[in-house]
Amino acid sequence: MGRGLLSPPPLASCKTGGGGGGDDSDGGGGVQETRRCWYQCTIRGGREGRPLCAVRLARAVEALGAGELLVNSVDADGQKSGLDVTLMEAVCKAVSIPVIASSGAGCPAHFSDIFFATRVEAALAAGIFHRREVPISDVKCHLMEKGLPVRI
Repeated sequence: MGRGLLSPPPLASCKTGGGGGGDDSDGGGGVQETRRCWYQCTIRGGREGRPLCAVRLARAVEALGAGELLVNSVDADGQKSGLDVTLMEAVCKAVSIPVIASSGAGCPAHFSDIFFATRVEAALAAGIFHRREVPISDVKCHLMEKGLPVRI
């Protein structure tokens, strides 16, 4: 792998503080702190980090001929607070091949949220279905109600 995979991509920046709107305002007249961040690739189920930028790795595997990417956010995995929109958006903007979002879904709305916020082609979940916390049919009905295509 080339050295370019090791450093954060120029597009990665994170806002800390009041959250939200994409500008530097915290809503209270102050300014949020802006810091550099990047998405690190991991192995062994997220237990070991590697000095590889996930966005740059996505570009590299596309260049090598990958036809689609399954992107798993270890930070969101099992949290049931939604799929990682920021990571998926960064990967989708970096590649032209289909991206499948994985990890973080806890309710049917999390699936429509990721589809409306990014250009992912698919989203998956496992635990919430295996544990029967959310019926698959509820997710399909929700997506159809939102006007999204669903296989029946």
